[in-house]
Amino acid sequence: MNNQAFYKQMADLIQSQAFDQAEAQLAQHLNNEPEDEVARSIYGSALMRQDKLHDALQTFEKNVALHPSSWAAHADLGFAALTAGDSALALKSFEASTAINPAFYIGWINLERLYFEKGDYAAAVTASDRAEKHDPLDAPYNEIRNLMQADQRAQAEKIARQMLQHQPGHPRASFFLAHLASTVGAHEARRDILRASLEHHPGNIMLRRALVEALEAIGLYEDALEEARLLVTIKPDFTAYWLLSRICGHVADYEGALSAAEKAADFLEDGSSEQGKLDLLRGHALKILGRRAECEEAYRACIVNTPDNGAGWWGLADLKNYRFADDDKATMEALANRTDVPAEQRCQAAFGLAKAFENDGDLSLAIDWYKKANALRT
Repeated sequence: MNNQAFYKQMADLIQSQAFDQAEAQLAQHLNNEPEDEVARSIYGSALMRQDKLHDALQTFEKNVALHPSSWAAHADLGFAALTAGDSALALKSFEASTAINPAFYIGWINLERLYFEKGDYAAAVTASDRAEKHDPLDAPYNEIRNLMQADQRAQAEKIARQMLQHQPGHPRASFFLAHLASTVGAHEARRDILRASLEHHPGNIMLRRALVEALEAIGLYEDALEEARLLVTIKPDFTAYWLLSRICGHVADYEGALSAAEKAADFLEDGSSEQGKLDLLRGHALKILGRRAECEEAYRACIVNTPDNGAGWWGLADLKNYRFADDDKATMEALANRTDVPAEQRCQAAFGLAKAFENDGDLSLAIDWYKKANALRT
């Protein structure tokens, strides 16, 4: 009998739970061929099936000693160590396995969880990124994208659910299903999908950002704040601090909102189009904190950095007694009349202009612009 036939016979015996027979034949085979890596791996698997963890670990450790360049031998030891609760050995084994075989997807997934549990968040994020790079389900995910472009949502959803059956918690499939839930206002389902995926992929930043937004949409601001704080700990970047600033505003922590916005700015390059978002957040926080002059400067900066954004104009107008110059009114009117910017931004510019005329005592023009602003509401 050749080795391949022998391996199949042993696998069949183990599958049928004829463990004693399988162990005896494998032991005899390994006595004759002690360097047979596959046979020793099967032997270790038979021991694992019987919960003989100590013996299985010794078997896999010997395989690693005999075959130090085998990624599969290191992987076997890693899986056994996970089952035995030996995180340090599992981490060492999967690091060795992925170093030999960088395309070992399951190895990266296990490293992601192990690093996260250890508190090495940077390494967990890197492992998550490497797993996505070598995702074996890339083809069905691309099919989902094509189906969505063809407006075949039901078929796309079916494929995403099949992906989760094949790989529980698959990040991109979960993110897609969470997105579908959000489009119909099912934000609780969206949250549950994301949390289930994060149990398998705790270092996935895309999922963590989406969870903060899902909790925000539900109105669970304290939960969102907890997740946003964790996000800036795991990967401090512009988006993490921007989300934290936004959530701090929801829970009336305006000092926290201001601090997070300022930290977010540290991650931006000069001239970034994202600066306007931070200016607006800063303006809102400074207004509530009673820092009027700084508030006006922040809203003015928002207008300069994002000229197509009407929110800065409305922020100034909402200060009640702010006086706009004629040039300001002309700029607001031009923005409100543009058809190449979102209606929401035109609406805010129109409300700002209406308030400007109201403050000037020109009630006729104010009423006209309030009507135009209400017509632009979406």
